[in-house]
Amino acid sequence: MTGTTVDEAIRAEAAEGRTTVVIGPAASLSGLFDEFAEKLHFPGHFGHNLDALYDCLLDYALDLGSPVTIVWSVDPKAQNIDVEEVSGILEDVENFASSGKGKTVPFRARRLT
Repeated sequence: MTGTTVDEAIRAEAAEGRTTVVIGPAASLSGLFDEFAEKLHFPGHFGHNLDALYDCLLDYALDLGSPVTIVWSVDPKAQNIDVEEVSGILEDVENFASSGKGKTVPFRARRLT
């Protein structure tokens, strides 16, 4: 969602009846993990690594009862965040959650740059 502001993204998702959780901007990968964990209520054993992020996001998505969109606001000055890798995790979780392999859930993820 290039050129879209956080407020615009929230309004667009609300128009579809979706709750929005805004993540970021975070200045570091560690900060990004902390923000995901805090805002999505990850368990205390969350490992603060990309594999654990995938696992916890998938659990979160599969447990949803109502439509939620994660809006990740990317900090262009962030250190040690592989934006494409994190975006890929968000996309993989969204694809799996909506594939019917578990149950169809109302999870969506958007990246704002």
